Amino acid sequence: MLAVQQVRWLGRSIIDKRYCNIHYSCDDKTAFLGTGFIVSKHNISRLFDFKPTNRRMHVLRIRGKFKNYRIICAHAPVKEKSEGENDQFYEGLDRT
Repeated sequence: MLAVQQVRWLGRSIIDKRYCNIHYSCDDKTAFLGTGFIVSKHNISRLFDFKPTNRRMHVLRIRGKFKNYRIICAHAPVKEKSEGENDQFYEGLDRT
């Protein structure tokens, strides 16, 4: 189970608020391109993994009554970005 107190390391953090926890990740230097989840306090016990895969995407795993769920939060690059960056993002999304 994840610790509820604030944990910080290179571009990802869990912030403990009164009624919820905020799980986010972003670019360490600019704090741009981040993704995140807000998890209410009564669901914290069901949360068992928070894993950023890169600066544009991370996965939250939640324990359900009959099944466990994996929720992906992704920030896709805009069409104006290079085709290589777009391809890299979608390949990472497929792997995740």
